[in-house]
Amino acid sequence: MRVGVVGAGVSGLVCGTRLSALLRGANIPIKATVLEWGRGPGGRTARCRVNVEGVGEVSFDHAAPFFTATTAQFRQEVLLDWEARSLVFRWAGQGETCRKALEEQGQLWVGVPSNHAVCQGLVAELKASGAEHLYGRRVMSARFVGNTWRVTAVNRMTHPPRRHSSSMRSFCLTSFW
Repeated sequence: MRVGVVGAGVSGLVCGTRLSALLRGANIPIKATVLEWGRGPGGRTARCRVNVEGVGEVSFDHAAPFFTATTAQFRQEVLLDWEARSLVFRWAGQGETCRKALEEQGQLWVGVPSNHAVCQGLVAELKASGAEHLYGRRVMSARFVGNTWRVTAVNRMTHPPRRHSSSMRSFCLTSFW
């Protein structure tokens, strides 16, 4: 079965890894293709690197400094696995934003050594299952025709950008602009 996932952020990568595991568990061969408009995986777990004179390179999580788990199902089925694999740990945080989030959500989580590491771990898991990652692809349309999804994307890595179409049995849209 060929499966398409749009977006290589946390949602898309979790979708891809969960689908792969479920289908493999049912002895259904799967070929997952992850389409991402960015240069690599990560979405809101982007990590910024800057050179500071006299210090050298400094990196920090700037899009999502921490995250929360709002459902028991996510905590039990995903987050505890990440914690066991040392991809995340509970964070006490500092400052007003963290204090408010702790009061409202109960627990804050961060990736180890950065939030981007969560996505890198999920990409490694998907690659091990034979998934294909296509970066620099902007999905222009997805139509259900017959029994398959027809996905059209523009490859922004080529000059001029080229259109690419593919047929997939299943399709997972994980991000909205």
